[in-house]
Amino acid sequence: MKNLNLFLLVCFVALVYMFLNGNKNFFELRNLEQTLEAQKVENKSMKVRNDKLRHQVLDLKGSDEAVEAIARSELGLIKEGEVFYQIVEIPATEADPY
Repeated sequence: MKNLNLFLLVCFVALVYMFLNGNKNFFELRNLEQTLEAQKVENKSMKVRNDKLRHQVLDLKGSDEAVEAIARSELGLIKEGEVFYQIVEIPATEADPY
């Protein structure tokens, strides 16, 4: 009976050692699972971004109006014959010095 208890104790210690210090121990697997979940979330957001960009590219390829709208908003396009008005707001401290 004493030999059986000793054998079971040795087996238990060996299992605990393998569980905590093996090639793929419990803590490393847990960390990898968390990393995997974070990567899945990032991949999902990148897929949404890629879909938006793909849609924008298709719009730009198929429509001159889309190209013109971007040129106007981002590059300041003004066509010949158009008048450009720039409204500059004066900060309140400069408008009334007294």
